[in-house]
Amino acid sequence: MTQSGDTPSLGPDGVALVPGELIPVLPLDLPANLRGSTREQVARRQLCDSAALDPNTAEIRPFLLGGHGESWSHALVADRSDIAAWTKAAPTNCRAVLPDYLALPVEPDLWSLRHDADSNRVLARLGLNDGFAADPALARLLLERALEIGPAPKSILWQGPDLATLTDLFDAAGLPLTQDAGRAKPFGHGELALDLRRDPFATRARLRRSVLPWRWPALVALLAAGVWATAQTLAIDALTTEKRAVQAHTLETVRSNFVPSGPVLDVRAQVSRALAETRSAALNTEDGLPPLTLFAATVDVISAPGITPERIEFRSEDGLRLLLEVTDFAASEALVSALRDSGLGVEVLRSEAGGDRDGVMLELQLEDGT
Repeated sequence: MTQSGDTPSLGPDGVALVPGELIPVLPLDLPANLRGSTREQVARRQLCDSAALDPNTAEIRPFLLGGHGESWSHALVADRSDIAAWTKAAPTNCRAVLPDYLALPVEPDLWSLRHDADSNRVLARLGLNDGFAADPALARLLLERALEIGPAPKSILWQGPDLATLTDLFDAAGLPLTQDAGRAKPFGHGELALDLRRDPFATRARLRRSVLPWRWPALVALLAAGVWATAQTLAIDALTTEKRAVQAHTLETVRSNFVPSGPVLDVRAQVSRALAETRSAALNTEDGLPPLTLFAATVDVISAPGITPERIEFRSEDGLRLLLEVTDFAASEALVSALRDSGLGVEVLRSEAGGDRDGVMLELQLEDGT
């Protein structure tokens, strides 16, 4: 159906078809929030880098099928001179000028292939947004790549003579071949909108012309935005100055209280280490048991029934002090004996009854008895 020269062949649907090898569909990796000319510029730069296109001669056209709108992620790419020659030579009564592989019917879960034995070419549509035309050897490589990336279709619509190199590939992949197009119809997904005779950016150009009368208000708004940006810059500079002052004060505090000598490399780590050393020194006496260990030795005794701890404190000069309430004087004597039996030195500072309490208030001073 396709000629290799500059004259497109007219298909049965009144669509002029041009060689698909010369206008492939290429995928793009574009952020979803890019729109309009910015998206086009990023796509052009990406294709020029990845496909080694000449930006002076290559024409990039958004490939819009399936209602993707401004978020197009594929593009038709061809030489501008080829597109000019095709559109000039196309019959005046044709409905559109398209790459020949777009004449194949396709559905999202159906791949469509046609083998043209006369020209030894394979046309393929791999879903709505992919297609190509190539010789059988290259077609096999492209199909193998498509099956690796996925997703695979449910079936293959095959047209034309059998081609063992491809049918073997599909058999190995477990993909059934069919010659029944079913609901798939040629140009059933808006392919005619990709007519190469149309300027895909004509709507944007008309919008740009309609926006020109608003250029002066836009300029005023731009100046206002510039003033605002300047104010924000000054505010940021003030915050930066304040941040530096806080950092200097912090460094001075760390130097005077935590790291008196040596470099200050990591404030958080060095201050944490200094605090840990101070805490360790505070929790350990110069001789005898550490305060926490000393207190741990009393826990089992003072947690017995009839004993209520009121206050526990540690004094570096006196040791560990306990203020307890016990039921009576006999219980206080039993408690003192139990503490001494556990290996602690016990001095009774106060043992008295009365006041608004029913029991006996007992104040003890504990030391390491070893």
